[in-house]
Amino acid sequence: MLAEDCQFSNSTSCLHLSSPSTDHVGLVEIALKQSIENSGDTLNYVRQLSSREQDPRLIYMYKMCIDAYDIALNQFSNAYVELVILLSFLKHRVSI
Repeated sequence: MLAEDCQFSNSTSCLHLSSPSTDHVGLVEIALKQSIENSGDTLNYVRQLSSREQDPRLIYMYKMCIDAYDIALNQFSNAYVELVILLSFLKHRVSI
């Protein structure tokens, strides 16, 4: 993907490109960062809603939603850390 292509697009990948061209690994990194940001934002929003809720049934449903988003956020974060470690390893291995 070329940076010039971004002038015609508001897509997440174009808004977060770190270089004029990027490969599939760069796109994975962008996707993981956006997933972390979006799931974190949603988790915070649901927590706010839950804190104002009075109905015990809805509080329970919010709790289930919070638990699910918490798991997803942790999984995305772990995947990002693993990607960074793998890239660091590969970079070191290639430079030897």
